[in-house]
Amino acid sequence: LRDAERKREKALRDEERKKNAALKKEQKAIKKKELALQKEKKRLAKKEKVAKKEVEKTEEIVVVEEDNKKEVKNQEQEVKEPEVVEKDKNIVSNQNEVDKQIAIPSAAVDVSVGMADGGFGLNLSFNKMLKKGYMKYGLNGAFSKIKSSLSQTDISLGTYTFDLGYYYPLIHKTNVNMSVGGGGLLGYETLNKGKVEVNAANNFIYGAYIGTEFAYRFTDKMGILLKYNQNFYLNSDIGNTAPYIGLGLRFYTNKKN
Repeated sequence: LRDAERKREKALRDEERKKNAALKKEQKAIKKKELALQKEKKRLAKKEKVAKKEVEKTEEIVVVEEDNKKEVKNQEQEVKEPEVVEKDKNIVSNQNEVDKQIAIPSAAVDVSVGMADGGFGLNLSFNKMLKKGYMKYGLNGAFSKIKSSLSQTDISLGTYTFDLGYYYPLIHKTNVNMSVGGGGLLGYETLNKGKVEVNAANNFIYGAYIGTEFAYRFTDKMGILLKYNQNFYLNSDIGNTAPYIGLGLRFYTNKKN
């Protein structure tokens, strides 16, 4: 009985030692895992710290680069701005000077003398400037002589007309203008002031005309004018056509600023 008791106690002690050894081993394994976790946490914390420093460094570099770009841009602007401002001032000044010298006209009056149908002629016209071209209102006088087939004497011929037309610019610059145009006319023709009887009589006439004008503006208010008109009469007793070429002056009325 004693031997059996001893064996049983020994078996219990052995079993308890085994349990204690297993428990110690398990505790050691748990402690090892805890140490590994702490080490991994430290490694991750260090890695995060390094990454954070890298991000901060990158942001700092970006900020410095942006500041450098802004500074360079400001310096370039400071260098260019006076030149641009001065250039703009010069352009505005030059334009104002041109505007002062040659203003935009709103109307003009033409006065010319020249040759008309074998004699001489006079022209006085008013031009109303439009966005493109101008309207023309003209008074014309032409004076010439013709040979009478009956009396073999010279008969004076006078033609007085009013015309209304439109001229379109072919050349339109600050001080040079060349235009072509045409319109209708209405007037009266006289033969020797009605004193000599011929195969014609004083007569109201009507028709049309075409013409071209060249004007050179040498001041703000005045220019020189060269013009040519070809008149076509529908009911004249003397002739169906009459040319006029004249030289004169054009006086400008400028737009108010």
